[in-house]
Amino acid sequence: MDKRDLFEHLSKELELMGYELVDLRANLAKNGLVRIDIDKKGGVDITDCEIVSKAMSAFLDVIYPVDFNYNLEVSTPGLKRKLFKKQHFIDHIECSVKVKIYKAEKEVTTIYGLISSADDTGITLANGSNDQIIPFNQIIEANLNM
Repeated sequence: MDKRDLFEHLSKELELMGYELVDLRANLAKNGLVRIDIDKKGGVDITDCEIVSKAMSAFLDVIYPVDFNYNLEVSTPGLKRKLFKKQHFIDHIECSVKVKIYKAEKEVTTIYGLISSADDTGITLANGSNDQIIPFNQIIEANLNM
């Protein structure tokens, strides 16, 4: 099993519970750490983390057993949450973000600004007096910049 496969299975299970899997960090080596960040409409609190921890522990032990020992941590995405789906950008219009993009073939640059819009093709960042249109295929990584 690889990390992508684990992400897909956990994501589907969490969706059934009303949560979104925002991030997965997993050390798939022996006695590894599996850390998942969850979110839902209205936000996540400690009770949500506890509910998800119990459910995902049972899921990983019984329904979709992993072939390594692990420690499970469940958390919120935090103030610098990753944005990687179109809906994430739409949900955070008027929020400050840090976006790493491909500027040229091998050149990477970081842009800061407010998300002013998002559609099927990309996002528009307001940065001072300039608006910058960034296609999704140029985005390497995007995070809230609180």
